[in-house]
Amino acid sequence: MEHVTNEDRTREALASEAAATLATIAGWNTEPCPVILAPALSDYSYDPRAGIVVAPWRKHARLTRLMAAAREARVDIVQVEPGRTNAGQPTRYVALIICNNGNVEYYPALRLWTNGGESPFWLVPDPDEANLEPACFLLGAKALRPSSQSPFLNDAGRHAGLVHGDAAWTALTREASQ
Repeated sequence: MEHVTNEDRTREALASEAAATLATIAGWNTEPCPVILAPALSDYSYDPRAGIVVAPWRKHARLTRLMAAAREARVDIVQVEPGRTNAGQPTRYVALIICNNGNVEYYPALRLWTNGGESPFWLVPDPDEANLEPACFLLGAKALRPSSQSPFLNDAGRHAGLVHGDAAWTALTREASQ
């Protein structure tokens, strides 16, 4: 059995807040995972309309178990965790486990991107991570699938959108906690 520290508990609480906020941003209407889904998903939330499980970071969660659960239940899993950029700025990272016709794909180190205002929200690869798939995901109340288009035209646009995304995520988390 793994020992869970106070730091782990704090990180889990931040991940839960961030996951709830991301579900709101995406328009997912989540409920506790039903017992008919894989047992490994029982601690998480589920949007049956989108077929998405929202999984805040947990110390005891293992990627192999989550990938097997996604395949078994034929759902996509959105795992959210707090972190810091290479520059030391607080951010949130998203990992997607996409199940498409029984095939499971994993997309780690994604961050929230938006142009601000009424612009849509996307999950895009963190530019600080090397060797990531260049896939971007438009957030909405439907299944998440890699997009062939990018929401930004250049590195400056990516950076500005990530700054806007972090700011929006922080503001919406504060609103939800008040």
